[in-house]
This record gives sequence, structure tokens and C-alpha cells, in this order.
Amino acid sequence: MKKLILKTRSLLFKKTSFTHNYIKDLELDDNVIKEEYKLLTKSGAVIFRYKSTDQLKEENSILINRIHELLTIKEQDYKLLIEPLIYYFLRVVSIAPASQSAHDSGSGGLVRHSLLVVIKLLELSFDDRYNFCNTDFSKYQCSLVLLGLLHDLSKIFTDYKISTVGQKYNFVLTYDNCILDDFCKKHN
Repeated sequence: MKKLILKTRSLLFKKTSFTHNYIKDLELDDNVIKEEYKLLTKSGAVIFRYKSTDQLKEENSILINRIHELLTIKEQDYKLLIEPLIYYFLRVVSIAPASQSAHDSGSGGLVRHSLLVVIKLLELSFDDRYNFCNTDFSKYQCSLVLLGLLHDLSKIFTDYKISTVGQKYNFVLTYDNCILDDFCKKHN
């Protein structure tokens, strides 16, 4: 078996709880090393290739455009409020997965999952059965965007231990260190 050689632009994610013991230890060889795939190590850790914020934005452009279409706010408000919010969210969660082995478990999975939640919330906002606000509909929709983006944000701080390959550097949440993309760029 050939040695496992990883690209320098990758991060290691390890689930901090012991609820995912069903993941079997795998022997890795060149046949499973592909750009789009996550890699499982013998310890159960998952290794992801780094993607820039702009790459994540491009990969999810169809979802972002759908959010834009569903919103009833003025174009200038979208540019001023929603567009920067989505971009900042992409920076914060970066390549984090939405789950260890279920939905959106690949690199950038949490971004995709959260954008899909936003879309579903916005679609439901047009159904009177789910409109519980007596406020301006545009403000209601903006709050749904925020809710959808933030609903799983804590996962990157509570559910995963995030470190560089070789575990030389660990991502630790502090006041001035809360953007996963900054950590990725600094240690790659």
C-alpha cells in the first residue's frame, strides 16, 4: 500500500462526542484520495481540502441566487444587508461539514445545509399558516435569513475538534478568533 499523502491545504475534523462510533477504521490508499471526497482516518477523523470563501460562494451560487429571488426586499437592502451577511457566514463556517456522516457531510457542507434551510424558510414565509409576525414582511424575511444561517453555527465550536493535519494547530474559539476561514488560511 502506498503512503497517504495529503495536500497541504486540508484540515482535520474530529467529532468530539462518542455518538459516531459506528464509523469504521479505514485503510487509505491512492484510490480514495480525490478532490471531492472527504477522507476518514483510522482514528475516525475526517480530512477536508481547504476551499476559499470565494470558492464556497461560487459552489453555492445557485442557492444564493434562489435566496435573492425569494426575498421581497429592495435591491439596495439586499446588497447592504443580506449579501454581506451571507459572505461573512461563509467565512465563519468555511469548510465545516453539516454532519459527520449524514447530510452534507463534505467540505463546505454546513454552508450548503444552512443555505437550503434559508430557502425553505423563505418559501414557507409565503404561506399564511407560517407567517406569525404582524411586522413588515421584508423584516420578517430578513429575520428568517438570519435564523436559517445561524441555526447550526455552534456545531463548529461544540461538535468538532478542528485542527490542521498532524494536529499542530487547533481552532479554538476566542473573541478575536471566531472565523474558521482565517484559521484555514493562516495554517495552510
